[in-house]
Amino acid sequence: MSSAHHSGIKTEGRLDGIAAHAALDRRSMLDGVSRRLAPLVAHTLNVTYWKQVLLLGLSYWLGGELGTLVGSGYGGISPLWPPAGIALFAFLVAGRRLWPGIVLGSLLLGFSGRAAWGVSLVTGIGHLFEAMLGVYLLRLPRIDFKFGMQRVTDVLLLTGLAVGAALIASMCGAFAMAIAELAPWSDVRMIWLTWWLGDAVGIIVVTPLLLVWRPKRQVKFGARQLTELGALLGAVMITGWLNFYLIDEHQLNIPLMLYLMLPFTILTAARFRQHGATLVSMLVCVVMLWGTRHGYGAFEPYAGLDRLLLSIFYIAMTAFTALSVAALFAERLHTEKALFASREQYRTLVGTMNQGLGVQDKHGLVTYVNDRFCEIVGYGREEIVGKPVTAHIGDINQALWLELISARRFGKTEPYELEVRRKDGRRVYLQASPQLIFDEDGAPAGSFAVYTDITQRKRIETTLSGRREVLERLATGAPLAEVLATLAETAEDARSDMRCSVMIVEAGRLRIGAAPSLPDFYVDALHDIDIGGGRGADATAARTGMRMIVDDVLTHPYWYAYRGLARRAGVRSCWSEPIVSS
Repeated sequence: MSSAHHSGIKTEGRLDGIAAHAALDRRSMLDGVSRRLAPLVAHTLNVTYWKQVLLLGLSYWLGGELGTLVGSGYGGISPLWPPAGIALFAFLVAGRRLWPGIVLGSLLLGFSGRAAWGVSLVTGIGHLFEAMLGVYLLRLPRIDFKFGMQRVTDVLLLTGLAVGAALIASMCGAFAMAIAELAPWSDVRMIWLTWWLGDAVGIIVVTPLLLVWRPKRQVKFGARQLTELGALLGAVMITGWLNFYLIDEHQLNIPLMLYLMLPFTILTAARFRQHGATLVSMLVCVVMLWGTRHGYGAFEPYAGLDRLLLSIFYIAMTAFTALSVAALFAERLHTEKALFASREQYRTLVGTMNQGLGVQDKHGLVTYVNDRFCEIVGYGREEIVGKPVTAHIGDINQALWLELISARRFGKTEPYELEVRRKDGRRVYLQASPQLIFDEDGAPAGSFAVYTDITQRKRIETTLSGRREVLERLATGAPLAEVLATLAETAEDARSDMRCSVMIVEAGRLRIGAAPSLPDFYVDALHDIDIGGGRGADATAARTGMRMIVDDVLTHPYWYAYRGLARRAGVRSCWSEPIVSS
């Protein structure tokens, strides 16, 4: 009994667990249904939503009225059915939630007497699924359709969709007419074909027009642009009227005269992009359908079905051409803007970079240098560009340059260091990182190089090297004059615009210890002078033990007695630093 009792407890617990899980599943299912119904309930109670539905229904109905007015083909089917384009536009912009508007428009068409209400309703349902399919395909991540129609890809996508998706409504309409005994079953194939093409043209002409001219994409034209647009559209109307008038009045059956409108169509699309293309496409469509409806034009001699098909193909060709031309020009404009922005970004980057940049052609002529390069070498851009590179690298680098040029002919480039004389005579050291430029045939067409100013680094290296050399000479017991000369040469190597001398104080007089780069006449004149006479910056520094800096030796009172000497030796300023013994 004990065992049975425990078994009963376990069974009861399992049943309770099943009931609990069932309750949770039922609650989850109800929550899911509630979440799905919430948007529908929200739309139902939203006044703005029903206004949009009503607007779509009226637009669909008016589009159908216009389509039946220009019906000129087989079975009364129009070569342009605007509701197909209106439905796709509405679903693309506002989403599938506006589907009641299409049903409302279909019922209005049926009750208006333009078509049997049953056929209108079935056709509307076909347009409903047609638009849903179109929106689904165009919104696929890999499709990347843009409403602005500014790419040829967008034009091709919409055209392909118009040809494919229009099959749905056309099949619904053709079979609905046969079932309603409005057309014999033997004509279903032809009705389906003409209906399909009419819906496709409706999408190609109407959908881009609504997408481009919707309020969020309105563009403002100036008075001059409006005048030009009006002139082009007027030219299209005049050529269309001449086509119908000449053929009708003078019995001129020249189908090629239809193409008189094509140049103005292309020009309008090129000048005004998508706005002009969609507008002129609709205008050509209206002109064509008006003439064909009244029995005028180049297609007038043909039978009903042939005339309808020719009209459809002409309208579709014109709309596709206009949209493609507009997209091509828009892509070109976008590319030009991107190229201009890239060029400006490149100029800003090159102009503000901390390194110098130089470009030369295959003949060694400089074609471009940035501001930093001009700052490093001290020359203006107009003094460098258009001249050979050898004009500014100095004689000391000629052999190196010839070696580099020879290596570049074989496609070899390696970093190198260059010593250059600035315009003011100072030496600067540059580290160049070159790169070849090739033409479309793969042959070297020139090169560019990034130049880094390493003068400060070179000075430090020279100073350290000179210090080691001085210490080595002291350690080997070299004469004092030799040690001092090495010290002066080290200072001069670090600063190419400076001449150094070391003077020794002996018994109240200054004597030249080393002056390796100063002229002999200058050294002889300053050798063995009295430090107490107040003459010269060197003597004053030795007497006072303070640094003396003279910006202009030709005007400073300490150099009054030596002005002629300084002028002859090319000395313009002086810096004297006393060395105090330990």
